[in-house]
Amino acid sequence: MLKIHNGLEKEIKKTQDLVNLYIRLKYTLKIHNGGLLAKCYTCGKVWPLETSQDWKNYHAGHYWKADKRSGHQAVRFDLDNIRPQCSQCNTFRGGMMSEFAFNLIREIGEQKFTELGIRAKQPKKWSINELQSLQRDINLLFLNDELQEKLKIYKDVKNS
Repeated sequence: MLKIHNGLEKEIKKTQDLVNLYIRLKYTLKIHNGGLLAKCYTCGKVWPLETSQDWKNYHAGHYWKADKRSGHQAVRFDLDNIRPQCSQCNTFRGGMMSEFAFNLIREIGEQKFTELGIRAKQPKKWSINELQSLQRDINLLFLNDELQEKLKIYKDVKNS
C-alpha cells in the first residue's frame, strides 16, 4: 500500500512541477537581449530572469489553493487557476487574493471564474493514470515554438 501512495505522490509532484513551469514560461516576456522578464500577476512587478534565484522568486500561484488544509484538488492543475506571481505576493502577502480575483475575472470572464470556483469545491482524488495523461497534455503545450525558445533560455539559466 505504501508503494502505491509514494507512486501517487511522486506523480502529483511531477505534474505540479510541469504545470508550474508551463505557467511560468507561458507568461514570461521575451526581451531584446535574448533573455526573459517575469511579471507578477498581482502586483505587476517586473524583473529579469537572469539567475536561478530570479527563477526561485517567480512562482506559479493558485487562486484556489490546493493543499491538504484547503482542498481544491479538482483545480490544482487547472491552467485557469494558476498565474505567475512574485514570491512576495504568493508567499508573504497571502497570494494577494483580491487582486488575483480581479485580474482573473478580467482575463477569463466572470462565468469561467464562477465555474472555476464551483469545480474547486468538488472532491477530487487523482489517479496515477489521470496525472500521467495530464502530463502528456502539458508536454504537448511545450511544443509551441515560442515556449521551446523560452524553455531553452530557462534551461541555460538553470544550468549556469
